[in-house]
Amino acid sequence: MADIAYRTADVDGLTVFYREAGAPDAPTLVLLHGFPSASHMFRELIPLLADRFHIVAPDLPGFGKSDMPVPGILSREQAAAARGVGQERPVLPAGRGRSLQARHPRR
Repeated sequence: MADIAYRTADVDGLTVFYREAGAPDAPTLVLLHGFPSASHMFRELIPLLADRFHIVAPDLPGFGKSDMPVPGILSREQAAAARGVGQERPVLPAGRGRSLQARHPRR
């Protein structure tokens, strides 16, 4: 079974908690939870995917163990969370917003 690391990253002044597993050089799969939830919902899925992917599952700002942001646009916060956990190359998004990403991949 894959080891899961529990980390935090400073993202635009917020502490974002995330779970990470798998080889960093494998394709990255970012698991985004829905409302009202947290990365904890992926605790059983992460080990099943970590042998093929680099898994990053953040608690989006305002949820789980991440800081509560100042009221604003959540999608901007989600993008900042992905940047904050060191994802500089393209990632494979997974979660409730995936259908929007598939329809508008450049947004």
